[in-house]
Amino acid sequence: MALSTLLLELYDSLRHIYALAALHPYIAIPVLAILTCLLHRAYSELQYARIQAHDDPKEPATLPYWIPFLGHVISYISNNGKLIGHARDHCRDSIYTIRLLHHKHYMITTPSIVQQIFKQRATTLSNKPLIHWIASNGFRDEGTTAKLPDLNAKITENLHILMTESAVLDASDRTAKAVGRSISSLTFFPTSPTNQTPWETGANLHLINNCKTIEADMFHLITRWAYTCSTPAMFGQSFLKKFPDVMNDLFVFDGQFPFLLAGVPALTKKISTAKAARDRCLDAMSEWFEALSAVEAGQKPLPGWGDMSDVSELVRIQHRTWRSGGRKAEKAAISSLLSFLWGLHANSNIISFWTILHIYESPTLLASIRAETSPYITLHPSGDYTIDHTSLARKCPLLKSTWYETMRWDLFGAEQKYILEDFSVTESPEDANMLRGPGSAPRSYTLKAGNVVSIHNGATQKDPRLWDNPEGFNPRRFIVPDPRDRTRERAEMFRQLYSFGGGYSMCKGRLFAEREVLTFVAAVVGLWDMQFLGSGGEEGRWGVRRQMDAGAPHPDGEVR
Repeated sequence: MALSTLLLELYDSLRHIYALAALHPYIAIPVLAILTCLLHRAYSELQYARIQAHDDPKEPATLPYWIPFLGHVISYISNNGKLIGHARDHCRDSIYTIRLLHHKHYMITTPSIVQQIFKQRATTLSNKPLIHWIASNGFRDEGTTAKLPDLNAKITENLHILMTESAVLDASDRTAKAVGRSISSLTFFPTSPTNQTPWETGANLHLINNCKTIEADMFHLITRWAYTCSTPAMFGQSFLKKFPDVMNDLFVFDGQFPFLLAGVPALTKKISTAKAARDRCLDAMSEWFEALSAVEAGQKPLPGWGDMSDVSELVRIQHRTWRSGGRKAEKAAISSLLSFLWGLHANSNIISFWTILHIYESPTLLASIRAETSPYITLHPSGDYTIDHTSLARKCPLLKSTWYETMRWDLFGAEQKYILEDFSVTESPEDANMLRGPGSAPRSYTLKAGNVVSIHNGATQKDPRLWDNPEGFNPRRFIVPDPRDRTRERAEMFRQLYSFGGGYSMCKGRLFAEREVLTFVAAVVGLWDMQFLGSGGEEGRWGVRRQMDAGAPHPDGEVR
């Protein structure tokens, strides 16, 4: 009787709502939309709690969300670091799910599961769909990369050259020489904009203190200077001279890259400006591609390009590989080469900036790193410096540990792969105890084909269960005794730091990136004094906010 009454009351309520909607559609439609979202949120909350409560093998529970179909799209694009961090702190499983439109993204939170993911074969997990998505949305290849799987596989295979000692030394030597020639003129103290170096232009310089001190935007100055030092090591000096504006355009579109990847239309000035900057970079790369094609074919160099003999062997090999695909491959080639140029700078230059910032924040750390690195920076009578990048990498554990800690603190990338076939993973007893308390049984999870597995650096690198005082910046965090000589120290990247990914798709350029970043950082902090002009943060830190917690983040505004 009670059930019948309840059903009658529910029917009567729905009849009244329908009548109201018919009379007042402009009011009823938003009300019904809000009601739908509220009901969906309540249902997804119940489902999430139910699945998390049991130990049986299962597909990971989906985080509660408000809007059907969209899932967590809005939260993920606007601030994925906050979304993932909050989920990590409240989840009792090693894996949880977020929904982005029609895809489930399985988010991994514990070391034991991460290592199992890294060990999966390419027949189970593939990064190809992600590469195609980045090429299409990020670098506007119009789908051509996906249509050339064999050629693209060869391009990926070529990147292993970056792991050879000769390639690492060649690129590192060329970059270190450029740093040595230019570091004393990081700023020329110019009295006129016409006298500024390319990296000073746009840094909004002001001479103060009777022209003894210069005020500038540190982010612009460091990242653009680093660009001019390392770009010729791969693409040659002519590219730098022919297209000086690419230096700024590259960072303009990098600042909005998450929105470009998500396919967000140009609804704001920042996004439309970023797309225009990306398109100019593509045009520049297209002209560079044609110029190198002429040289490789034995033709007379195109006007303004020279013989291009300083283009690196790796980039030449990539160029030849793409040319073997004929005209149909050129769109993919331009996209791929621009993505390589972008990857060369978007992480290394920006993380160099944050590392330098953290060092200047602490006078004690600054003095220690100067003392550690000074034997490997030599001044010559010409005014140039020699930077011994090999010794910086092998004999400067504090510098290296500070770089590792900066990646832990400031990088918010994600390792993502598409699942080609169902597979299962099981958490370790240690991770089970960490998540659910002593004596907890390890849980197994089934990850289903057609979805995405994701390891979010920002979440794992700030996890209080994995790191001691994760919100504190500790430059000595990665320093351990050297097992070959217990009286010495070395910097060691712990297994729960995933900045370079892992498995078969681990970053091929990590060895060059290490030499490059350490060279940039040691040169700047060793030879220049800097003082922050903004308001201070906690514990004496500089009050610099990030623009967004995604990838290698830009600061929110100028850093003066």
